[in-house]
Amino acid sequence: LKSHPSRILKVPLTLEGQKAGAVRMILETTFNGAVIDKLTITVNDGMDLLNKDVKSLSDPLCQVTVGHVMRETAVLSNTLSPRWKEAFDFTPEAKDEYAAALRELGHEGHLKQHVWDMDCHRALRSRPAKL
Repeated sequence: LKSHPSRILKVPLTLEGQKAGAVRMILETTFNGAVIDKLTITVNDGMDLLNKDVKSLSDPLCQVTVGHVMRETAVLSNTLSPRWKEAFDFTPEAKDEYAAALRELGHEGHLKQHVWDMDCHRALRSRPAKL
């Protein structure tokens, strides 16, 4: 197994065409030959998130999807600059539906993420980040 250097992504978010902040993530990959054996995505923090609450600040959470597998951070209350620092491992398993998608991440794969305000359930969307 061979480790690859970490990559930091700063992904801009939009809501209805309006700038809505950004999320910073760290991607770490371990290879077995030419294919990814393990992908670790650390959702580090959100920056300048758009406030969607009326009486206070948003309560954001971040969802990360690779293939058909979705992971979700904790909800952080009353903040527009959440510091999640939560790591998620995506590891292909035999006969698993997302194994092919994970293995292809090294070759034009995509990562999707959404940031939600827990109170109003509206996503601050981003374009899929190309890895």
